Amino acid sequence: MRVRPDDLADDAADAWVAALGQSGLKTRPGAGGVDVILDGPSGPIGIDVKAVCVGKPSRLAALIRVHPRRKVAGIDVVVVVADEISGAARELLRNAGWGYLDRRGRLWFRTGGVLINDTDLEPSLRHPGEASGTDPLAGRVGLAMGVWLLMHPDQRHGVRGLARCLGVLHPARTRPCASCKTPRWWTRAAVR
Repeated sequence: MRVRPDDLADDAADAWVAALGQSGLKTRPGAGGVDVILDGPSGPIGIDVKAVCVGKPSRLAALIRVHPRRKVAGIDVVVVVADEISGAARELLRNAGWGYLDRRGRLWFRTGGVLINDTDLEPSLRHPGEASGTDPLAGRVGLAMGVWLLMHPDQRHGVRGLARCLGVLHPARTRPCASCKTPRWWTRAAVR
């Protein structure tokens, strides 16, 4: 499902505030380019929240490069909120002095006398009731599989046979096929 950038950014700021709240910290809304203000031990800490769907190292390195190096008025630290952030991407963010919230339950943040390394948070999904990354129709391979199945309802294939029909290699077919096995994609009426 496509998400508008403004909605993604608003949702990311809300998720960041909720994660800090789970960690026992108090925040308030920011203004003038500052998304969130954290009441730190040495005064207010201005936080700029950046939102991405999946935090890959290449995407985050580009984001770090384009973000102004100089301190923007009122912003003390930048944080990234994403559905999923890889280990390499988390290390990249920490080395750049950025914080992060991986919605699967990882939070890291260091600035102004505050250090948070909390990996025991409740997962924070953008769409409650759905698991992150489990849409089998997301991406080109998942969409191609769905279209092929609709166009050939009389033909039965296993995962490998379907992948051969589409000319898809094993790594590309793994996620869409595994996602199709989750019960939320099948109804009793569809099985009959």
